[in-house]
Amino acid sequence: MTPGNQGIQALDVNVHGVGVNHGQVNQYVIGEDATAEEKLQQGVRSLRAGMRGRAEQLIAKAVECSDTPSPERLYYWALSIVSRRSPEDLTDEDWHKLRHALDLLRDDPGEYGAAGRALHELMRTSVSPPRAGASGNRLDATLLLEDVPGDEIRAELKDHLRYLLRGIERDCLDAEEAGELGERLAKNRKEKVPFFFTPDPELNCPLPPLDPKFDPAIAGLLGGMGATLGVLLLIMQIPDDLLDNERAVAWLAFTTGCLALTFGVPEWLRSAVRSARIGEWQADPDGKVVFDQEQNPFRRQGARLGAVLIHNKQWREEREQRAKERRKTKKAKFRRTVEAIVQDRFLEYEPKGSDGAKQWRRHTERPRQDLIDDLTHRHWRTGAPGALDWLIQLRAKEIGGRHVDPAQVRFEEGFRRVRGLCALIGVVLLAVTVVRIIPTRDPDMGLGAAALLVGGVSGISLSVYHYARLRAYRRDREQYEADLLERGRWQGELTRGRPGDGQMARWYDLDQRYLRREVLAEHRMEHRDILFSFFLVEGVPGCVRAKVKNGPPRYSQYRQTFYVLTSSGVWVSAWNVDFATGEHDGRQDTVFRYDAISSVTVESVGVRFGDSLREIVSVSEDGALRDVADEDGLVLHEALRLALHNGHRLTALLENYEQLYDSDHEDRVQLRRLALESSGITAGFRILTALATEGRKWFAQRRQRSYQAFVGSGPLDGDHPVAEPPVLLLSE
Repeated sequence: MTPGNQGIQALDVNVHGVGVNHGQVNQYVIGEDATAEEKLQQGVRSLRAGMRGRAEQLIAKAVECSDTPSPERLYYWALSIVSRRSPEDLTDEDWHKLRHALDLLRDDPGEYGAAGRALHELMRTSVSPPRAGASGNRLDATLLLEDVPGDEIRAELKDHLRYLLRGIERDCLDAEEAGELGERLAKNRKEKVPFFFTPDPELNCPLPPLDPKFDPAIAGLLGGMGATLGVLLLIMQIPDDLLDNERAVAWLAFTTGCLALTFGVPEWLRSAVRSARIGEWQADPDGKVVFDQEQNPFRRQGARLGAVLIHNKQWREEREQRAKERRKTKKAKFRRTVEAIVQDRFLEYEPKGSDGAKQWRRHTERPRQDLIDDLTHRHWRTGAPGALDWLIQLRAKEIGGRHVDPAQVRFEEGFRRVRGLCALIGVVLLAVTVVRIIPTRDPDMGLGAAALLVGGVSGISLSVYHYARLRAYRRDREQYEADLLERGRWQGELTRGRPGDGQMARWYDLDQRYLRREVLAEHRMEHRDILFSFFLVEGVPGCVRAKVKNGPPRYSQYRQTFYVLTSSGVWVSAWNVDFATGEHDGRQDTVFRYDAISSVTVESVGVRFGDSLREIVSVSEDGALRDVADEDGLVLHEALRLALHNGHRLTALLENYEQLYDSDHEDRVQLRRLALESSGITAGFRILTALATEGRKWFAQRRQRSYQAFVGSGPLDGDHPVAEPPVLLLSE
């Protein structure tokens, strides 16, 4: 049966680093030899998905392809520069580019020319609003868009210029926005979003056993001949003058030993096959001799003896260090995540009650460990742990959902022990028989017969062992074929239900607008008191991260931090939001004055993630982690850090694309630029840095500078604008 839609719940495990890269989704991929029209279409697609920086880059390249660019290219170039940005967020370079694009578009008689003229008037109005009391009424900025022909272009302008329009007339869009927010949970959001965070199912073919160094058929034939000859020679060694009771005891011991071996050896072989498979599953990918030494009991005992003779403490420290190094390998990290998912899935079928749960855990312990080792062995090089969740769901239902009868479990365990004990008894009885018979006639002949018997049994065992391995592999292949059908069904369900990245961006944008209205309404903030506002977004510890190729990261649970810059100070509100439901678990508020800001930095930090918490460790100038004894589990991130004079720090982490980065098809510098934009850190760093150095007066001075850059004349009054705040640059 195909698993249900449980992507987020399945991957909500206590292991950091679960990521989903939908590498087969190419909606944001464009070739180097793309035409100007293809670059334009890709830029428009990125713009509508909220990737303004990438859109501007692509559309600008499309404009550069022609000496006389089309009005459509010029319009979208100008729109990509101002999309969802306030005037304070635009740099002087942005204003000059915008002015150039709109000047070229001004004389076009079509709809794009009308849209460009309306955009020019809006931008001019935004940096030179009417003086208070100049007219009796407040300006309705949306009236400036009435002359734009075409409902689609008019709606597009309202959407991308919403922050600009609010800056001109704060209240005019409230009713319209309230209607749009009604779509926040529409289009089956709760059911579809988990599909986006569920990776495409992976299934690798089971690996066949290694070819033996001998022909198993010949080994079995020679072993059978040797064992038969050895038995005949041993029978011939029974003395003729042996008393009847002694002869009967010898025959009884010999016959019983053979029967016991026949009954018990299959269990030994089954255990040997399982041990060999586990050895292959758990083999160290780096092929370290240390690992082999610690796995081999004889070498391990020798190592311990040497440690006792030399220095026990030093040996323990070296062993712990080797264990830490193994935990850092890719395979070890993969296994830990798979183990967490397996435990989480199997727990869904654990029966109620302590006795039943105890029996169930005993009954499923070995299958669970085998499943973890098998999946790790087959998939750690090519797959992602989350891509195996569908298969783990199937195995959990087959194994964990099976009714466990305590009496039957005890019987099966006892039966296995009896078979293993029978094999041991058989070996002892045959040894006693051989030792008892050999001295009675020809000792040399007796030893030869015993050697033939041992060699023959060994040859038969090796042959049977090999065919048992092949039989186990055939069972794995049959299971693989059945799993392929389930994988196809699950893939089809994912394809039908998974929303596109554009729809995810739309829901995310509506969430931000909803939270903004919520906090402003609750605290009764007047729009006229708000100088600027922006959001910072990051993933919640333990969330699932997903992206399409060249797309921004999305989080199954994300932290929205809303900065409201008012006439009196800064109000910071933060929520942890569930993407599927749009619900949050409460809000955290922080309020401080502008003169309370001590510093604003973007720096590298070490982060250790827990179940729902994180530990942040600063990095020194030479790149070393400060004040940390154990670096295990620390992941390097870039972070925006706002420090206040009272020692309080507000931190927002930048996505580092761990387990999301495709080195073959994606550019890490481009992804970092995209992460800076989608997280809000680019705009946040620029504004907060200006506030830390200039205070509230920066907004008025910035408006004057923007007016000069766009209109081309001097400032509105006699004050001279200050220099621009620093722009966050990309490190190569």
